[in-house]
Amino acid sequence: GDHPLLLRFFTAGGGAGLILEYSGPDTGGEMVVVPAEVLFHGGQDSASTWNVSAGTSPLEIEVAVTEVPERATHLLAFAASADSGEGAQPFAAALADAAVPQSGPSACAFQDGNPAAGEYSGSVTFTRPLDEYDISEYQLYWGMNSTNK
Repeated sequence: GDHPLLLRFFTAGGGAGLILEYSGPDTGGEMVVVPAEVLFHGGQDSASTWNVSAGTSPLEIEVAVTEVPERATHLLAFAASADSGEGAQPFAAALADAAVPQSGPSACAFQDGNPAAGEYSGSVTFTRPLDEYDISEYQLYWGMNSTNK
């Protein structure tokens, strides 16, 4: 699965390099180079980074319409210095997309189990859509007709 990884490398004049290797059950205990296709870093793409000066008030960055890098779940804010670089500990804000789900239940059924007139009780059953990617919950309302709350 995914794991956070922080790799810091410093060279005072160039001419040096770094090779990231690991060993594990999948390598038979042998050290192997970590394949690039298993690494993910959505924050260093120039289209996905923003800066704001420390003296600005409020500290606010307007994020224009942008596509979120695949698998990104948070926006991370790091304090940085031109002299010493980026701080190690970010402040994080979870991404909560304001988009309305594109699909919904394909069926909904209710059977009243209460024999009293004007009183209802029972279970509501939904048939899940094929793709629940953008759905975090289902909401149930009393309706004035089959489409209006």
